[in-house]
Amino acid sequence: MIERNIVIVVCLDDVNYLLPDKVLNDTLSSLLRLHEEHLGAKAGVIIALSNMDLYLTKELDPCVVSVLQPDEIYFPPYSADEIRTNLAYRTRQGLYPGVLSDEMMDLVVSYTMQSGDLRVGIELIRSAVLNAEREARKEVISEDIGSAYEIARYAPLTASIRALTPQERLLLGQIAEVSRGNSPYMTSGAVYGLVKDAIGVGYTVFFERLKKFDEMRLISLTQAKVRGNSREIALRYDADRVMLECRS
Repeated sequence: MIERNIVIVVCLDDVNYLLPDKVLNDTLSSLLRLHEEHLGAKAGVIIALSNMDLYLTKELDPCVVSVLQPDEIYFPPYSADEIRTNLAYRTRQGLYPGVLSDEMMDLVVSYTMQSGDLRVGIELIRSAVLNAEREARKEVISEDIGSAYEIARYAPLTASIRALTPQERLLLGQIAEVSRGNSPYMTSGAVYGLVKDAIGVGYTVFFERLKKFDEMRLISLTQAKVRGNSREIALRYDADRVMLECRS
């Protein structure tokens, strides 16, 4: 870099996944302070966040924030037209003409807008085409899309759980199992009392994992209406589906 007089630009996508254990903090520190160890080396960083509830500057050490000095650019959620354009491009690359009609694409876009996640639309098209193929049809019909949605709507959940460690999947599965027989909102202290023997970690580690699940939008973690630092936990997905994904 120094010899070629170039600046490296690093883009970190979905950085909320890097917040636990100060991974993001350490990564940014090493990049932004590169010039201190290697005179003349320069690095820039682009950070992409999908969680609008996250205030990045509050999550990082002050010394990192002072070097980062970020400028924020807000991108609103995809509109229906933008989703259609994105999915249509992928469809042209992957399918023969006529397999997915304009009418069926409208239905896919509607389901995608309902879910709020483009990954659902991508998985929906893939599963719907496989459904049509199994029935020896050369064109996707509404029934293919309707049945495919039952699988595709969990695409973000599947992707997120795959990113967890075995110990984290164990805890999330335990939380889902506990939630089946309790109120949708459970306090962190009560849940820890029920799962501590199964997960084998102290409360500090347990709570750090809860914060990670919250950042990954697997659960909602809010201040409980009781004294102390207890939080209320609520799953963002169906408990049975979470348990199934954690076991697979």
